[in-house]
Amino acid sequence: MEPITTDDMAKAITTARDVCEKEGIDLRLLVRGWKEELKAREPKFFQKDGKVTAKRTVVNVTARQNARRELHKLRGDYPVETKKVEFPDENGRPQKIGGGIFTDMERATRLLYLLQQAEKRTDDDGSSE
Repeated sequence: MEPITTDDMAKAITTARDVCEKEGIDLRLLVRGWKEELKAREPKFFQKDGKVTAKRTVVNVTARQNARRELHKLRGDYPVETKKVEFPDENGRPQKIGGGIFTDMERATRLLYLLQQAEKRTDDDGSSE
């Protein structure tokens, strides 16, 4: 298994962003869509004895909430989410990979490295602990 580097992961993210932009999906388009979702409404049907008796257009609370959350994430309004993952280091000692000062990509790269080291130890030992 070939190691995956931070550069590889950054390249994959950049490639996805480039493809979106070539197709006309840029940040402005996304924000415009979210702004429309903040005004979302949906039809509500009222019935009696299986027959529609009235129809009203009401606020679509779910769509509005989802759009609001996404916009807040985009703006960086939420605190950085931290997660603790314990994984053995190169010598088998527990190691913590937490949130905080490291980006998700740096944590992911470190975790991949540790997984590769564990795989090498398993191959060297001939065991599969």
